[in-house]
Amino acid sequence: MAFEVEIDGVHVKITPLAEVELRKGVGGLCKFRCRCGLGEVRITRRDLEEIGGSSPLSAVKYDVELTREWNELQRRASRGEMDFFDYEKEMGLWMERRRIRGGLEALSEYETTLRVRCPFCGRTYRFLVKMENPLRALEAMDPIEAFKKLSVDLRRHARPLARVGFKRGFGSPEVYLQHLKRLAEEEDLLEKLSERLRDEVEALFEEPRTEFTLSQLRRLKRSIERFAAEYKRGNETLLGGELKALISDFRG
Repeated sequence: MAFEVEIDGVHVKITPLAEVELRKGVGGLCKFRCRCGLGEVRITRRDLEEIGGSSPLSAVKYDVELTREWNELQRRASRGEMDFFDYEKEMGLWMERRRIRGGLEALSEYETTLRVRCPFCGRTYRFLVKMENPLRALEAMDPIEAFKKLSVDLRRHARPLARVGFKRGFGSPEVYLQHLKRLAEEEDLLEKLSERLRDEVEALFEEPRTEFTLSQLRRLKRSIERFAAEYKRGNETLLGGELKALISDFRG
């Protein structure tokens, strides 16, 4: 029977690979009675921390902390409370979580085998140990979505908007801010336009007579979808570059 416990936010599940019963222990995580009958064997936190000579518990705990920080930032963004420093922090968290896990969607897990020796008779018992980050990362924002959540206004950010905008050929912070807003708004406009075009092409599939072949209509539909995706990526790159420039200037 498996024994489950939470350690510093990490969900730990210990499953015996032998016929022993795990019970909650005193001075340890859990304990079981050895077959020798001479006493009880404890499984401690230190046993988990030293599995394989590494520290998997610390690694998953770190991921829990990053996920908690990430989710709090996303909640602030949903309330419209993000600023340039928050955006910079979000990008840093994004890169760090990708570095340690290779992705944001999957839960961080560590599964291995633990060997515990009875101190009375020397018999060794094996356990399957699974450590898991129970927190699900909230959806990440692309640069366009991040800009929409940023609390950027002329009253607080006129100077960085003016400096960065001037370097890019804009005559005033107002004009530069409008340029940034247009880049962000184009995504919604493009989505509406591409959806309308796709609907018109799909309607032609139902027409009994049309000057286009089915193959041509399929290619046309794919071209519309591909163009919309490429245009969005271009806008994300442009807006991402502008935000990085503003962050750099904002930090001074």
